[in-house]
Amino acid sequence: MNQMVKLFTSKLNKQVIEMNGNSFDREKIFSLTKNFSLIFLATWMVDGFDIEGDLQLPTMMVIVCIAFIVNALLPVSYRLFFFFIASLVPIFYFFSTAQAFTLIGIALALIGVCHLPFSITIRQLLVIFLGMGLAFCQYIIKKTSFVGEIALGSKFVSLLGVMFMFRIILYLHELKYQKKKPSVWQSLSYFFTLPNYSFPIFPIIDFKAFNSTYYDDQDTKIYERGVNLILLGLFQLLFYRVIYYLLPLLSEVDGALMFFYYIMISYLFLIRLNGILNIIVGILRLFGFNLPDIFNYMFLSHGFDDYWRRVNIYWKDFMVKIFYYPIYFKFRKKSIVLALTIGTILTFFFNWFLHSYQWFWILGEFSVRGPEIIFWTILCILVLIAVIYQTKNRGKTKISKINIKTWKFAFTRALQIIFTNVVIALIYNLYNSPSFSDWINLLTKIKNSPIIEIGIVLLILLLIVFPLALGIWMYENKKMNSLFDFISRGQDILKFGFLIGGLFITTSFAGNLLSTKNQVTLYNYVTHQLNKSDTERQSRGYYEEILSGDQFNSQAWQNESGKSANWVQLNKTGIMVREDLFINLKPNAEIVFKDAHLSTNSWGMRDKEYSKKRPKNTVRIAILGGSLEMGTGVENNEVFENLIENSLNANKKASDPNYEVLNFSISGSSIIRNIEKFNKQVKDFEPTHVLLGMHEGEVLHFQKTLRWIKEQTESKENLENIFKNSPWLRELVIFIEKENLSFDLNIKEKEKIKRGNKIINWCLNHLKQKCSEKGIDFSLILFPSLENKTNNLNNIEQLIKKNKIHYYDIRDAYLNYDHDLLKIAEWDNHPNTKGHELIANALYLEINKKKLNEN
Repeated sequence: MNQMVKLFTSKLNKQVIEMNGNSFDREKIFSLTKNFSLIFLATWMVDGFDIEGDLQLPTMMVIVCIAFIVNALLPVSYRLFFFFIASLVPIFYFFSTAQAFTLIGIALALIGVCHLPFSITIRQLLVIFLGMGLAFCQYIIKKTSFVGEIALGSKFVSLLGVMFMFRIILYLHELKYQKKKPSVWQSLSYFFTLPNYSFPIFPIIDFKAFNSTYYDDQDTKIYERGVNLILLGLFQLLFYRVIYYLLPLLSEVDGALMFFYYIMISYLFLIRLNGILNIIVGILRLFGFNLPDIFNYMFLSHGFDDYWRRVNIYWKDFMVKIFYYPIYFKFRKKSIVLALTIGTILTFFFNWFLHSYQWFWILGEFSVRGPEIIFWTILCILVLIAVIYQTKNRGKTKISKINIKTWKFAFTRALQIIFTNVVIALIYNLYNSPSFSDWINLLTKIKNSPIIEIGIVLLILLLIVFPLALGIWMYENKKMNSLFDFISRGQDILKFGFLIGGLFITTSFAGNLLSTKNQVTLYNYVTHQLNKSDTERQSRGYYEEILSGDQFNSQAWQNESGKSANWVQLNKTGIMVREDLFINLKPNAEIVFKDAHLSTNSWGMRDKEYSKKRPKNTVRIAILGGSLEMGTGVENNEVFENLIENSLNANKKASDPNYEVLNFSISGSSIIRNIEKFNKQVKDFEPTHVLLGMHEGEVLHFQKTLRWIKEQTESKENLENIFKNSPWLRELVIFIEKENLSFDLNIKEKEKIKRGNKIINWCLNHLKQKCSEKGIDFSLILFPSLENKTNNLNNIEQLIKKNKIHYYDIRDAYLNYDHDLLKIAEWDNHPNTKGHELIANALYLEINKKKLNEN
């Protein structure tokens, strides 16, 4: 029995056990209650603002919230084992059971190889061999999309990459030099870290620091440090949303002033990375890992070497420990300057390589981009010059002789900070540019700037110098101590005030206090809608690319110069025609839309030519839907409705009728617009069958249509004209008013879905009745999704069954295929050629199984 107990406990030194005993005095109970309350409110805020929802942070915070209180109540010697068990929960939540056990098995195998009774060199080679095997899997998955029966997709391999790509290097390094063998739970907890499964970018935590800081102070103090860092991270992510909406379009950059504004706002996007990594480290502190801060006020860097020391300290420490020190000490005896030069150059080379290596494990491609290489080269040169200069002039430089309490020092340091950040912002913009020529083109936008604009930029920088210098002078002269003391005494009030105030913003009551215009602004902020840059063309850089959704779609960020000019919304191409609710494509038109040719027939359908009158001995199927059914991003002959028509005719018997599948779908069509489409166009083509596409998030698709209808109600004359053209719409408006189903901006997502399902139910019954009156068989298609799944289609399926509507369920069409590789682009969730092929195959099988009612 004692052996069993020992198995689940950790060998901790007496000091740790005494410092964190199991007794709960009044002070400890108060501290735990306060910190749990803050974490509970923080979890509520993450859910309310849907902070990093595409990375599943709201779900992760719920798990953290529960696990934190359980961990705090356990005896200290059991907590490391519990942390490991808690870290397994997200694996089984985010993956299927088969996937979860497979992932755990592979992870345990990799850890086990590190402890084989061979020399460290052989173990390192075995780990490299296994890593190459996983890399080959990632490459094959990326090339073929096929992921097997248990769907070991690129996200699966990516998670293993995040868990092991850097940590296993540090782990083997410690095994090589550390005399004391780590315990089982220390090793497992190091790789199976709780927040690991939400964040594709994860801090490179040193194994030695991970263990040495474990409950190295009083537990309540560590928990409080964790809570503080999580709240700081949340504040940074909410502030990032403000910055995000301030980003201008590249087309708006037309001079020195806008150029300066653009690069500084782009640079401040790094606040998001700060916030995410702070939350990760904060979560680990909640479980006793008293890790140091990961950023040291990076925006206060006063030199390029100082910037390197302050930004992502864990990464810097990893590079220095594994690469810089071994190289430096090898050449130091020959020459310190030579050692510094070779060490810095090779360290920055590995810096670039490991960023590309990280890109490969997370996104499946090894990134070799000119701008990245140039960025690291420039930063390497800047850091090297600074380091060599300081080495040769240590104690001799003028700034080192200035009294830090003087105004001269304050102004000098302020100028250094501003110069460093402006230069970093400039080359960081290069880092995120699609090509070096694109960056040069951006620079040329300031060439013809009037002198007054350049003067305004310099004046802005000068105006920043004065308050910054004042802050430095006050800090060095300890004039801010009373302010710091005041903040320290009232920090609990500030923390609760921040969380409660943030939660208040998410309520409908807060929205109702604002004008309609400001309600829309608040709604966009709370729900994190796309800014104008992303809506028009969309832009993102290295970290944003990695942090894009579905990695384990945050903002639709993609370098705007890297996307073709035809990648716009369909309504901006000039091919659409509108008449109130009715929308159609122009007849006999041809455009390039999202890198694919889109042509229409004489009826304005994206299809081949058909007669209006149905031919004899013909089953005519009308497809109604939106952008997916229209075939966004694929060629005309690659759309699933063309493929299904070919399959039905190729495999029919001689006695069977011919099949025609007519595509009436158009991007932006909601179920409400599709009813109008049926009344104004579809029924005139004498279809025998109408198939209406239904999707995940169907409830949200018709909100714009409802808002348009609501706008028309402001003018009774307009509304009556619309009712005259669309009599059925009057019935829908009466139903919505009677059932109080209007979609206000401030209502919660669950209420939207509830109301939306009632409207969908009305629309389905109405369309079924209209089809029945014309002798048309009405069916639905439940389409698969390349986005995060919701329960929306499950709810709709219940409505369908309740109303006895025939449907074809092809939601498993993408089973065994990596969803990321079925998209027309990384930033666009419409299915590509392969995706349409899979849809056609699944629908053909469903039609064969259930049989069409051949009228």
